[in-house]
Amino acid sequence: MRRFTVYHGSLAVMGVAFVADGLASVSAEGVGLSVVPLLAGGLMAVASMYTLLTGEPDDFSIPAWAAIAIVSGAIFAVLGVALDLLG
Repeated sequence: MRRFTVYHGSLAVMGVAFVADGLASVSAEGVGLSVVPLLAGGLMAVASMYTLLTGEPDDFSIPAWAAIAIVSGAIFAVLGVALDLLG
């Protein structure tokens, strides 16, 4: 897989995780500051998917450690939301 796809796909996964966390917070606490992760995650997911679909992979360059950090962040975001919703 190209780093372009991994990077932007991981950002989209993080955005979806933030949306799930925001939806859980809004349904439990009502609308307030808990709407911020909902909006931010939605924008993050949409922007990442847009870049993934329309971007130019040949112009993208990041070091391997940065790609690993983004993938790790996406994994931890999904795990955190899953543990929060299940526990």
